Amino acid sequence: MLKSSSRKKQATAVVAELIDMSLADLRAEWQERYGPPPKHRAADLLRRVLAWRIQAEAFGDLDAATRRILAKEQNVLRPAAQPGMRLAREWAGAATRWSSSKAAWSLRGRPLEASQKLRDT
Repeated sequence: MLKSSSRKKQATAVVAELIDMSLADLRAEWQERYGPPPKHRAADLLRRVLAWRIQAEAFGDLDAATRRILAKEQNVLRPAAQPGMRLAREWAGAATRWSSSKAAWSLRGRPLEASQKLRDT
């Protein structure tokens, strides 16, 4: 029991240290633990993935039932578009918001077809 508790405390301390690491430091930490690091360009994303893996090793990974749900082709965690649903995305500093109705999706109040033409021009 002590060994498990010690491993959990050590993992918690390592995850806390990740906060101040640069992208290069995070890649070096990954390399030391798991081999070649993923090619993430964002330090925040690599930090989160690395923290999750360290915590999963110390505290336990997903249970079998959760892994089965995530492995299904028709994932029950992905809801179908419902009228009134809104999706938002920010890319390169520009925010885009889509909304749905019973008939179609719209962007900036224009139906999908008009929005598509707007994007292509």
